[in-house]
Amino acid sequence: MKKWKILICGFLCCGAVIAAADFFVSYAEVQPAEGQICKGVYIDDILLEGMTEDEAADALESYIDELRDRRVYIKTPDETIEAELHDFDYTCDDQEYITEALNIGKTGNIVKRYSELKNAQNENTVFNLNFQVDEKKLTEFARENLMKYIKKAKDATIKRENQQFVYTDSKTGQKIDIKDTVQKLKSVITENKEMEDITTEAVVVEDLPKYSKEDVSLCKDELSTFSTQYSTGAVNRSSNLSNAASLIDGSVVYPGEVFSVYEAIAPLDGTNGYLPAPSYENGEVVDSVGGGVCQVSTTLYNTVIRAELEIVERSPHSMVVAYVKPSMDAAIAGTYKDFKFKNNTDVPIYIMGGASGGTIYFKIFGYESRSSKRKISFESEVLETIDPGADKVTLDPSKPPSYMSVTQESHVGYRAKLWKTIKEKGKTEKVLMNTSSYAPSPRFVVKGSGKDPKDKKNPRDKKNSGKDNNPKGTKNPKETGKPRQTHSPRETEKPSRTPKPNSYSSNFRSPNQPEHTPGTGDRDNDG
Repeated sequence: MKKWKILICGFLCCGAVIAAADFFVSYAEVQPAEGQICKGVYIDDILLEGMTEDEAADALESYIDELRDRRVYIKTPDETIEAELHDFDYTCDDQEYITEALNIGKTGNIVKRYSELKNAQNENTVFNLNFQVDEKKLTEFARENLMKYIKKAKDATIKRENQQFVYTDSKTGQKIDIKDTVQKLKSVITENKEMEDITTEAVVVEDLPKYSKEDVSLCKDELSTFSTQYSTGAVNRSSNLSNAASLIDGSVVYPGEVFSVYEAIAPLDGTNGYLPAPSYENGEVVDSVGGGVCQVSTTLYNTVIRAELEIVERSPHSMVVAYVKPSMDAAIAGTYKDFKFKNNTDVPIYIMGGASGGTIYFKIFGYESRSSKRKISFESEVLETIDPGADKVTLDPSKPPSYMSVTQESHVGYRAKLWKTIKEKGKTEKVLMNTSSYAPSPRFVVKGSGKDPKDKKNPRDKKNSGKDNNPKGTKNPKETGKPRQTHSPRETEKPSRTPKPNSYSSNFRSPNQPEHTPGTGDRDNDG
């Protein structure tokens, strides 16, 4: 029995030795050389088996560079947009995958090391790189390059034909959803690790119109009308009024939109149909292209306030105008004086206007939601009258002292307010619309400062030097018995009448007269 036990122990020990020997043989087969990465280890698709740290780093750098060199193609409904991954700061995370790969099978006891090495060999150990893009740059690229491919929806609109409103249908459009397109691009770029270029499609969605034909057809009621008068004798100014009014005529302003008169009638140059007409610059009359258009904005201003739309921007003239009372005007001057209003109703409004026969008018149509018992009126209140001061005289040496010409009449200055009175349901409310200031201007006069013609002697007269200036044998003129002319004909100009400075009641000039704007280079486009 004892022999059998000894024999069994011998066999067991022998088996253990053999098993141990086999284990070490197997371990030796999977154990990498010193400083190398074991079998079955990958970073993405890069097999790092047998590589040193430097070799693995070179292989990884080459792989990342090749991925970065790819191009991105984004398809839109119209064309394909091309970009480079460099444009979006395409980068790889900074994890130390190579160090982790080198440490496989090199830590812990021999059984743990063998298990890690064997597992890597049989099932592969893969480290996945994580790539990122700069989402801000991706968004900027999408907005800059994809927004222009939007086919905007068209709202239903309004036309005027044969004195009747015609309502057009709305149209659905297409637009690129920038936010969803950016997220799609980000996902495709960071997850695609093929060596080929990346192609994807922009996210296209419907662009729905805001206003249907049913909505705009509510615009049918006349909300307000207003007109002013002008002189048809000033042909260029009349033409400017008609041209500017025609550019505004037919405008549709949707709810919440702001209408700018300057944007509607600009540019104020010959290419847009304007002619030179009088206007004031630095207190003097000058011809400017588009002179007179302030009467257009003023007429529209009075139409707008009667429709009770919201005033966004309005400026008074530098001086009062003839066609409306103080504080009822609205000046246009370049881009720094504009008249703007907002459609604060729930329905689009339509502007009708024109100028002919000495009358310029505007009408505003929309949906009349105000009570028929609501009555509104407007009143100009003059707070202060400012004297224009002494004449501004310019001397002209080419004219005789008796000469005088008035080149510009004086203008009284004012401070005024515009009040709106509302009567409804037995109650009266008074609302301040604006406070305006108008500068005074003296009368401009040119006076002669030259010599009086009667002081000039005839060139044929000669001074008597005490000698006989007559040739020998000729008679003295006195002796001829004929009269002798001693002066050239008297040349004088009848002085023009000096008008008195205007009072408030007479200060409103004819609708043909321009307004003055003080300050260097300032000008109201009126005349």
